[in-house]
Amino acid sequence: MQLKRNQRFCLAAVLVLGVAGWSGGAFGEESAEVSDEDEELSEADQALNKAFELHEEGDLDAAYDAFQDLADQGDAEAKVQLGWMYLEGHTMDPDMERTAELWERAAEAGHERAGQLLNAVLPGVEH
Repeated sequence: MQLKRNQRFCLAAVLVLGVAGWSGGAFGEESAEVSDEDEELSEADQALNKAFELHEEGDLDAAYDAFQDLADQGDAEAKVQLGWMYLEGHTMDPDMERTAELWERAAEAGHERAGQLLNAVLPGVEH
């Protein structure tokens, strides 16, 4: 199949612009200024990462406390992780109702996977 001159140009432009954006060119650059909101998100992300690290290291009590603090602040991912801890009985007896409650709250907060987990892992559990 032969491309006309303008089609080749458009294809080349798309490829060049796509590569520039992918590699951090004009379309991939971020502003050097960081807003206060971005700093808060960064701190929340750091706290969430720390909670995951604690869990992976086996410090389940500290992980629970970290996830709970974040969940109390409204972090939907922390609510999902707390739900898993309740489901699996990490630092407490397994509690499917508490798991369902946490996942429902996370889903209401916009966490995409939480609703799927609620329906797939705990169908029919009242919350």
